Amino acid sequence: MDWVAQACLDNPPRPGFDRVRLPGQNGLARRERQLREGVALEPAILPALAPWAEKFGVALPAAL
Repeated sequence: MDWVAQACLDNPPRPGFDRVRLPGQNGLARRERQLREGVALEPAILPALAPWAEKFGVALPAAL
C-alpha cells in the first residue's frame, strides 16, 4: 500500500491543483494539528455546554 500511495504522490497534479491528495490525508493532518494546538470551537458552544458540565460535575477546559 505504501508503494501505491507513493506512486500516486509522485505523479504531477491535475491542471488547476497544486498537489496530489490521498483519501484521509486532510483528516490526518487536521487531527495532528488539533492534538498540537487544540480544537477550535465556535464561540456559542462552550456556554451551551456549561449547564451540562455543572450538572455532571465536569470542569470545562480553559480557552487557549
